[in-house]
Amino acid sequence: MSISRRSIWTWVVGIGLVLVGCLSLFLSVLTYGIVYRQWNQPAVVTVARVLHFPIGHMGSHWFTYASFLDQLNAEQKYLASNPGATTATDLDVKKLIIQKMLNDAAVEAVADDQKIVVTPVDVDHVYAEIIQSTGTSTTPAEFRSFLQDTFGWGEEAYKEYFVRPETVHREIRQKMEPNATSTTTGATDQAMQDRLAEKDVRVYLRLR
Repeated sequence: MSISRRSIWTWVVGIGLVLVGCLSLFLSVLTYGIVYRQWNQPAVVTVARVLHFPIGHMGSHWFTYASFLDQLNAEQKYLASNPGATTATDLDVKKLIIQKMLNDAAVEAVADDQKIVVTPVDVDHVYAEIIQSTGTSTTPAEFRSFLQDTFGWGEEAYKEYFVRPETVHREIRQKMEPNATSTTTGATDQAMQDRLAEKDVRVYLRLR
């Protein structure tokens, strides 16, 4: 019994539609789980990381769910090891992380406006300063151990989520407020607030 080309084409199209439907259903369930429930099972986290699943944006800068979880997990690990540090709820901590992500994006946006470029070498210099400020006897290996034990972070994650934003902020202040002190606020903070108030800032997560 022969099978016509039309039958084969119909079969292929049918299979394609089924696969598209399954993919659409999968993405719909994943979106619901992340946006409304903040699922953090290993499989969900892996898929979200591979897809760079977005949870918001500031202009062309997108925030990913993986980045949110990296910072949330670090904060929760720190609080778990320091039970008296705060009375914040899980929801409070999630809001704190979202605000930090927004602030970090605003810092980068202001730096772009000011034509400020921060290189990995600049970040490394500030990282070395941070290690030195913890004590003259602290070695890089000891500090890496501290990061892992306290936040569950490696050196690169710490540089990405903490040191780079700090470095960029310093460079902005040096340019916009050359006479500023550590206790003054001015043009830099105002520029960040103005950027945060723009209409192209969106956060999709419905925190709970």
